[in-house]
Amino acid sequence: MACAQTASGKRAVFCFPIISGIMLGQFGQRTPRMPRTTCPLALILSPIAELSCQIHEEARKFGYQTGVKVVVAYGGAPINQQEALTL
Repeated sequence: MACAQTASGKRAVFCFPIISGIMLGQFGQRTPRMPRTTCPLALILSPIAELSCQIHEEARKFGYQTGVKVVVAYGGAPINQQEALTL
């Protein structure tokens, strides 16, 4: 267990290795059984939707122009609202 101040870069600490690993192919690119099936290579879990959105925004910034697609999904909100966040 650890503690760090707000705005100290905690999101970057786990996002950079994930994005780097995906870019280097360390997570093993899987071939889907169905041609249009999407297979996630990483998953970040958070306890509340607000934090999920914050992590999503930061991960999008870190993944900018890397070819890594970052999406968010959380319960309790309409799917069309979440689809707008994945663009």
